[in-house]
Amino acid sequence: MESVCTLLDIRKLRTSAYHAQSDGQVERFNRTLLTMLSITAEERPFDWDEQVPLHLLAYRTSVQSSTGMTPFQAMFSREARLPADIMYGPLPDGPGQVDMHAYAYDLRQNLETAYARARQYIGLAQKRQKELFDKKMNFKPLRVGELVWLLDPGRMTGKLYRPWTGPFRVLQTIGMVNYKVQSVERPSMVTVVHYDRLKRCHQRQEHLRETLNTVESERTRPDRTQRHRRPPMGFENFVETG
Repeated sequence: MESVCTLLDIRKLRTSAYHAQSDGQVERFNRTLLTMLSITAEERPFDWDEQVPLHLLAYRTSVQSSTGMTPFQAMFSREARLPADIMYGPLPDGPGQVDMHAYAYDLRQNLETAYARARQYIGLAQKRQKELFDKKMNFKPLRVGELVWLLDPGRMTGKLYRPWTGPFRVLQTIGMVNYKVQSVERPSMVTVVHYDRLKRCHQRQEHLRETLNTVESERTRPDRTQRHRRPPMGFENFVETG
């Protein structure tokens, strides 16, 4: 796989599991596409795959808030010609002959203008999204050796579902926000996770825990009087000794 990526000039990146922000661009598109498919899949559950091209057309011809233009316009420097343009309006008459050099020059100018405007809109959108994210973010770096709980969204859901598992011990800091952790109960279980899936594990001291357990057991133990059993009357021991 590495040789294939090198041949095709592909830069392969590895991301931590269950952290969609690492692949934000494609994951956000997948979320939008799944939402669009879920609307029609309820009425047509058996041919939902045939609806994918129609949903892609709707997505590519819709103005994106981050870029201020449609994906089709950003790619081809013009708006897509839709069936509605043919049904409700005449097609513009094109020139008989097109100067390819002039067309290439105009296309380049239009693309440069479109990309400059898209970068401006994207910069404003990123700044706005960062401000919203920083309001609810409270980042406190973890230290090697600390005990943490691990959020496991892949486990079974339900009312009694416990999303946090562990504890785990921090073995290594990878970059700014990724950590290598090891399960305390299963030392062979070592994984790399993002900071968002970890929270500090505050355990009680051992002597305090033992004291509490002792006190609790004494409280729950019932007080019973000592009883002396008497042999029943009218019975004799028929076993001879000697």
